[in-house]
Amino acid sequence: MNILAIAQRVHLLTGLGSRGNTAKPGTVPTTLAGQTDELAELVEWVLMALTNFQTMHKWGWLIQQGTLAFTSGDSTVVPTNGIADYREWAPFKQGGRRYVLRYLTASGATSTNLPVYFMEYADFRGLRDRSPVATGAPMYFTIHPDQTWEVYPTPDANYTLKLDYLCKPKIYTTSDGTLNFEDWPSTGRGLPTEFHEAIVWYAVRYWAETRKQLDTFQIADRRFNELIRPIKARYLPAARI
Repeated sequence: MNILAIAQRVHLLTGLGSRGNTAKPGTVPTTLAGQTDELAELVEWVLMALTNFQTMHKWGWLIQQGTLAFTSGDSTVVPTNGIADYREWAPFKQGGRRYVLRYLTASGATSTNLPVYFMEYADFRGLRDRSPVATGAPMYFTIHPDQTWEVYPTPDANYTLKLDYLCKPKIYTTSDGTLNFEDWPSTGRGLPTEFHEAIVWYAVRYWAETRKQLDTFQIADRRFNELIRPIKARYLPAARI
């Protein structure tokens, strides 16, 4: 479903129009840009709902595969310099340990991959970065508060780290009406259309909350929670007891 269609669906459920507008519910807005009065507010609720829905959880459809390149003699990398849509790391896990994989850049991605284990910054700082710092193949890494990655030992050659990461949300604007929500982060790899009704009711909930429409808010909240349940089941990891 494209963003304009989501907005029209919200219009249908709220019954909103605009001053002097007698259009059939669900047929407006015909564009996201240039709206006024109630329709302008509706567009803003939809755009807000789209952004906040993406950041509500660490959704599986937003997890992508990427690499970070470390050059010989340089132990730090800013991930957004190599991965434009990077938001945060999604770790590999085994036996309670979190890690990424490394390989010699010159040997290629299909060469031997070995784990590089994560250390919390407070544990890494003052221990692994204590001078003199050894050089060699990276065995540990940490993530600084500013999201900079640091490995230990300092690389003695060029290495590449393979990782999964959670990508940034797509911030939709009024010029994005024809974009399909299921096409972020890549074409056809986003949230499938059959789940988009949850976003519609999420936007309706915003409308009801700002208008102090308690009955409508309760209906929208109930519908949203019903619709998000199968999304959580598919795109969030199972709870561990």
